[in-house]
Amino acid sequence: MNPFQRVVLSFCSAVGFLVAVAAAEPIRLFYSVGPTTFEVKSFDNGIPVLDTPIDTDIERNRFEGDWSYLGELPVDSEFMSMVTQYNIGKSPKLYTNREDPSAYSVRFRFPEDLEGKTNASDGDLAVFGWLVDEELRSVVVVPLKESQRIKAESRLAGMKIDPGGRLVAWLIDEAGELKPFDKGNENVADSLRLAALNGDVDVLSQMIDETPKLLKYKDKNDRTLMMYAANGGRSNVVEYLIEKGADPFDEDKSMTNVLDIAGEGGWMDIVKVIATGDAKSSKQKLHYSLGALNAYNNGHQEIAIYLMDLGARLNIDKKSAPEKVLALLANERVELARWVQEKYKVKGSYSENGINFMHAVAGYADAELLEAVKAGGASVTMVSSKGITPLLVACGVGNRNAICWLMENGGATEESENYDPVLYAIRKGAPESVSCLIDYGVSVNKEEREGISPLMLAVSLGEREISETLLEAGGLWLFESKYNHYSLQKAIRLNSSLLMEGLFEQGLSPDHTFPSGIGLDEFAAFYDSDEILKLLERRSSDNEIKLVGTKELAVKPEFSYRTAIEYPVDLQEKYGDVDVSLKVGIVSSGDIVAVEIGEEVPNEIRKSFESTILSWKFKALEMDDSQLLAEVKFKIPLRISFREEDVFTINNVHELPRALHQVHPNYPFELKMANVRGFVDLDWVIDTEGIVRRPKVVKSSHPAFNEPAIESIKRSKWEPAKIDGEPVAVRVTQRMVFNP
Repeated sequence: MNPFQRVVLSFCSAVGFLVAVAAAEPIRLFYSVGPTTFEVKSFDNGIPVLDTPIDTDIERNRFEGDWSYLGELPVDSEFMSMVTQYNIGKSPKLYTNREDPSAYSVRFRFPEDLEGKTNASDGDLAVFGWLVDEELRSVVVVPLKESQRIKAESRLAGMKIDPGGRLVAWLIDEAGELKPFDKGNENVADSLRLAALNGDVDVLSQMIDETPKLLKYKDKNDRTLMMYAANGGRSNVVEYLIEKGADPFDEDKSMTNVLDIAGEGGWMDIVKVIATGDAKSSKQKLHYSLGALNAYNNGHQEIAIYLMDLGARLNIDKKSAPEKVLALLANERVELARWVQEKYKVKGSYSENGINFMHAVAGYADAELLEAVKAGGASVTMVSSKGITPLLVACGVGNRNAICWLMENGGATEESENYDPVLYAIRKGAPESVSCLIDYGVSVNKEEREGISPLMLAVSLGEREISETLLEAGGLWLFESKYNHYSLQKAIRLNSSLLMEGLFEQGLSPDHTFPSGIGLDEFAAFYDSDEILKLLERRSSDNEIKLVGTKELAVKPEFSYRTAIEYPVDLQEKYGDVDVSLKVGIVSSGDIVAVEIGEEVPNEIRKSFESTILSWKFKALEMDDSQLLAEVKFKIPLRISFREEDVFTINNVHELPRALHQVHPNYPFELKMANVRGFVDLDWVIDTEGIVRRPKVVKSSHPAFNEPAIESIKRSKWEPAKIDGEPVAVRVTQRMVFNP
């Protein structure tokens, strides 16, 4: 029995079952969104296609997470492979979750050696699972296509797990059949890494006792066994290796060591095993600082404070400390903010552009924290340079505790010239804030601008709950306003009989017609507002709805004016290609008077072009009745501006891209002070508009350089590459050098 088989057998015995045969039936995969479960039969650009809903009563293998399956994922050496490279990380303890138990997630890059263990093909799926004892707790399914690796990595990054388990993988072909893994190439090195990563001290100690030189094992990147243990959060292995004489301050080729990994992952128990006292050498001081930096950047306050108490240095001095405290408070890192504030004697009254510590905490704080910040000297009524007060911050996110405390401690409702708390809460979509302010007697009828009451604003923004709350509190509708008909159409779309009844009580007639000649009932029918239609049937003297479909028109509608729809780059990156389902209402003149966008379309896309659709115009329609509303349905394809297959290499373009504006990266303070030079190899695409797309790190000398390099290239501006004078997308690879 070779060492790897020993590790596998040890693991399988621990979980209590060892299956030696293939799955008896094909694996069926399912993905749940809310109460609806879909069977996944295909992927689109790395995302599961959800077009086949199933009966949720079907018995499936269930666990925490969105995925489930039917069939058998056997735990054996033929069909399952244990993953040998991953990181477990703790969620940071922020102010609002400080009493909650720690949450954990597994992060790893798509294992490059996975395909080498099987005859994998582009149609195959990789199934990654987190096994704890005998239970499969979480599963993530991703396509194996090379072009979808980045998307796969991002999907895997947030996989929720319980500590104490280990990551395993299966491969499934297009027919749902499991593919066997080739274990012939596995060796002692695989066994060592796996034992360290998964916390198998017994297996590890047996191997090292048999062959003592294995204690100093390093992989091709100089990563040690202790680093693998830290990646898995296994303090028992770290303790064992230190007791055996391993150096906790060994560095890999990127100058990373165990403290760096533990600081990033939030493993305080590992940090305390290594950092037992003040640093005794410059090397220790550097790694204390880098560990503290990783902890600081990832929100692990306890680790950052612990290491700084032992002498770790961060990019903080007396001049920058106030700004750091403000940022820490804004990000709920209260304990770390207090440490920095005390260490550098930062005054509690500090503010930047009118934003003070009270602004920073108002979005999440309870009364205890607000009292402490006020006692420290922060003003309750300070107005920022943009007219924002602490009360407005609390109103914007619906923090009822802070709203109540601020209202009772001087947070006056008229303290800002630019914003009214009720209007601000409406714009931020915070019904809890509106309700709370009403309880304190704040006026609900201060106009947002002339002709737009708070009630009309809430309706126009599609906030049904807020609209009904304002109406019940005495909110008024301004029927003489030039915005009346626009807002009234939005009110119909909300499909609230409570709201419409309130408008009737304020003077709206059930027989009201819009300037286009279209009545309330036609618009209600167009928007499928069944509550409004039932209400109008009871109240209106004329129940005939004059709504016609395209097939009932003598001539098919044709556009006479149509502009291009802008699809912002940030939305392209987020959503990719989207087919937008549209329904428009056209009157006889050809004007579009109503637009309904499919529910499947994300709000960000919906808001980006609805006004553009209303500016379009059709040719006049041939209709006998000028008061008819014609309903026309069609789809608009929104496409990303470049695809991977359209990206040229730098050697194949006639004119190279030219930098118009470049930003120097921020040099990590700790590395600069230690006189550490470094580099980051970056890969990115410059599209046809000169915009940087999908920047990623290919290789770097130290992970602390990665984020500054990425941010620097994102902020750069370029003149695009060209072929025959026409702009084209081009892939660029470049090394960014850091010199102190």
